[in-house]
Amino acid sequence: MKRSWSSVGTLMFGAGLMVGCGAVEEGAGGARTPLAQVEQGLGVESVGWGDTLTLSANGSYELYLDGALLGRDARWQEAETYSAQVNAGDVIAVKVERGAGSTWSGLLADIQVDGCPVLSTERLSWRCTSTYLPGWETVDFKDDTWPAAVERTTNGGSPWGQVAGIGSATKWIGLADSAATTFYCRALVLGCGPDEARGKPASSSGSGGLDTPDKAFDGDVNTRWTSSASTGSWVQVDLGRQTLIGRAAASWGWDTRFATSASSVLEGSTDGVVWKQLADFSQPSSTIGTRLFRPIFPRAAVRYVRLRGTQWNGATGFVNDLQLFYPCSQCGEDQAFKRRVTTSGSSNGTTAELAVDGDPTTSWESDRDNDGWVQVDLGQPLNIERVDVKWGWDISGQVGTTASSVIKYSTDGLTYQTLETLTHDTETSGDPQTLLKPFSARYVLFQGLNWNNRWGYLDDLKVIGACQTCDTNLALGKPVTASSSWSSEYPSLAVDGLFNTYWGTGISTGAWLEVDLGQEYPVAYALAAWNWDPNYGDDAESVLEGRSTNGTWKPLGNFRHTDATNWRKQGLFFLPETVRYVRFRATRWNNGWGNVSELQVCTL
Repeated sequence: MKRSWSSVGTLMFGAGLMVGCGAVEEGAGGARTPLAQVEQGLGVESVGWGDTLTLSANGSYELYLDGALLGRDARWQEAETYSAQVNAGDVIAVKVERGAGSTWSGLLADIQVDGCPVLSTERLSWRCTSTYLPGWETVDFKDDTWPAAVERTTNGGSPWGQVAGIGSATKWIGLADSAATTFYCRALVLGCGPDEARGKPASSSGSGGLDTPDKAFDGDVNTRWTSSASTGSWVQVDLGRQTLIGRAAASWGWDTRFATSASSVLEGSTDGVVWKQLADFSQPSSTIGTRLFRPIFPRAAVRYVRLRGTQWNGATGFVNDLQLFYPCSQCGEDQAFKRRVTTSGSSNGTTAELAVDGDPTTSWESDRDNDGWVQVDLGQPLNIERVDVKWGWDISGQVGTTASSVIKYSTDGLTYQTLETLTHDTETSGDPQTLLKPFSARYVLFQGLNWNNRWGYLDDLKVIGACQTCDTNLALGKPVTASSSWSSEYPSLAVDGLFNTYWGTGISTGAWLEVDLGQEYPVAYALAAWNWDPNYGDDAESVLEGRSTNGTWKPLGNFRHTDATNWRKQGLFFLPETVRYVRFRATRWNNGWGNVSELQVCTL
């Protein structure tokens, strides 16, 4: 069964991994094939194919995303699918109560973003406990002391049999204590796609006994690599080819008899010779000598990654597990959608959740005059490009002809800054307003200032994530040609650095725009603002291609729009490719025309 809340993503609980996710296809300069191409770990940051959570529990469950309740169910023989927007740093939390007649409680869970698994029942990802603590489902809750989840059996195994809608490789997880009737599980979304390091060739500076390098990349925190020496020791993985990564999960430690603090670094290399630091793994005073790190770092295209001890105080060190991911993005998507909200109060049977449900025909209505408010928690500080808001006030009393509200933002929920003061008159009350002001925040607040002593309402609040722009846009002002143009909507308007001008294709599928960069560059990122006529189909696709001076065209990655994302900017990361010419080409526009307002190309 499916409760479709949006088309921005798919979350499925469990341990099964899709073949091809996160892996670069051979040939075509490392480019991907359609769908698997850029959606599965390395590519398009903003298309929103649908993040879904599909799960079942041996009993009943409650499902939370960043503290907001997504749903509950008690039919363990049927998997339920929920849609929501998922980003790196989000927390999935599930409460499970054992069913009558069962000998132990279990959770069967898969999570997917853009069609690829981002969480599995790996012990490094899922932690479970039978102890209830307030706030256990929220982002800021500290679960470091929770034990790792215990894997029971795969979907289809005894005694439950197959649960439809979840892959056969997905694992049932739970507690070591099978007598527990209720337990709580949490998992942090580390990134998009699978663990890039899992099972890849490993080496080290030296190993102690049977604790060999491969055990640092086997996905099991109960095995480990142990060094044969102290500071300077390292363990390394060969990813097989240049791979884009931007997030890691590492469980490592040292012999605490020698010191109560230690440090390591995560480093990356394209050739295994020249290394660049990606993240710092410093451990302050500790009594157990092991800790889980989950750093986010600037995207890097590397083939080799190593963890190296920089200060182990004469002691040996160890790595239980090291996982590498490409981070999920926020580019062009509504970050407020289905997020946790709070309010000053509601009336007329409405709730604050109706302001962030993506439906402008539903509303939150305040229970007070003038200063009612709704606040959305984005889960983590994000770079925001735009806020869309649709609000108004009760004009039936004919008290006053204008009203005002304010949008504020905060990184900590304590100190707020004003983004914009909004005004409406009786004729425009309820009309949508757009604020094109970039900012960084975790909390976004809508609050009434003067509603003429009447109640106010908020139909819709959208907080659109920012896309990375090029520090040096290689396409800016460069010679450009096109398959055709419509009227005065010339190709040069797509590379003029302005988002309010555009090239009009005049035709549909097959239309193209080609930019001559002037010389060959190693490009690795593109930003496109484009659209198509939504009267022709529910979505459309385009491809970005590149070629060297005398070479043939190679696909770099795909763009896709739906009705909801039409005209939004889209960022595309891909493995570095040396090109002189870059081409944006319509691959499926459903016989409708299209436009490109801006195409930027840059190095990583």
